[in-house]
Amino acid sequence: MNQKLYRKVKRIQSKLKPRHGVAALAFVIVMCILFYHSGEGAELATLQIAARKVPLSASAAPEKAKGVIEPTLAQVLTDKETSLDISDLSSGYVFVDYTGQKERAVLEIYYGQDTAPSRYSFEAEAGWEAYALPHGSGTYLVKLFAYDAADRISTADDISEFIIEAEFDEVEPYRYENACVDYEADSPLVFGAAYLVEQAEAKSKKALSDKEKTELIVNFVSGNIKTDGELMNELNSDPAYKYFPRADEVFDSGKGVCRERAILAAAMLKSLRIPVKVYFGNVFMPQKTGDERYGYHAWISAYLDGEWAMYDPSAKYDTKIIDGKSGDGTEYLLDTVTVH
Repeated sequence: MNQKLYRKVKRIQSKLKPRHGVAALAFVIVMCILFYHSGEGAELATLQIAARKVPLSASAAPEKAKGVIEPTLAQVLTDKETSLDISDLSSGYVFVDYTGQKERAVLEIYYGQDTAPSRYSFEAEAGWEAYALPHGSGTYLVKLFAYDAADRISTADDISEFIIEAEFDEVEPYRYENACVDYEADSPLVFGAAYLVEQAEAKSKKALSDKEKTELIVNFVSGNIKTDGELMNELNSDPAYKYFPRADEVFDSGKGVCRERAILAAAMLKSLRIPVKVYFGNVFMPQKTGDERYGYHAWISAYLDGEWAMYDPSAKYDTKIIDGKSGDGTEYLLDTVTVH
């Protein structure tokens, strides 16, 4: 429930008399939620239409200015059937290409002894994909494991390894799309993000700060991307996040779970030149019954005014995370996260 809906419920609740009872209040809340979802769904549909009406000339800005990057292939390392483009190490990312015949490959990026590796799955012959080096300057071990149809690694030839030294501004790689946050420069979500900002600035008659843009986009995603129950059940049975959906597809479908919301919010913000990290990790959700509940979750962190600020695009209301907690008391366990 966002703040607008919350105020609506409280306003109607204050007008109910005791004799109306719990049933009447429950009915009002349900109706407000139905109104909220139908209204916000219409907002997404309106934005999708508006984004597609933007003239192609509007995409003339350089792709990198919208957070989209391509491999330059100026310096490529090769081990077995895997290639690593390290031409842009100074910007904190690498490109990887696997040309083997195995059906599935998994890439892991290690940094030091005390950090969990960032792990990615991708289909064979997917072409060059960008990967952020998630922990700033230092030594990284990049490993690729190729699996056969039975999900096995047959020989040592199915494992490629690279050790690289990189020095860069730790914020830099999060300015761009990557294998987790993947979109095109002419994607409707890029025009959609610009359109939202343009409309908000016209209404307020002032330029929005990066913080205001972030809250605008996060609240839009929170209010418009409906929960996909089928996908939720699938991930509950196998919560390993084996693949990342394309942000473009989430924008088009208007549904998903926490992963989809985090990736879409990140893509829209990156297209506005705001650096964003996507976190996958555990959260603790206090229950009114007193029971403890832990869950696997996805959220984001945006670089604003010289520091990282966390937001949860799946929060029911108050998407800002302060001191590791959101407005509903959810605790975000940062010692469990992988960063993308």
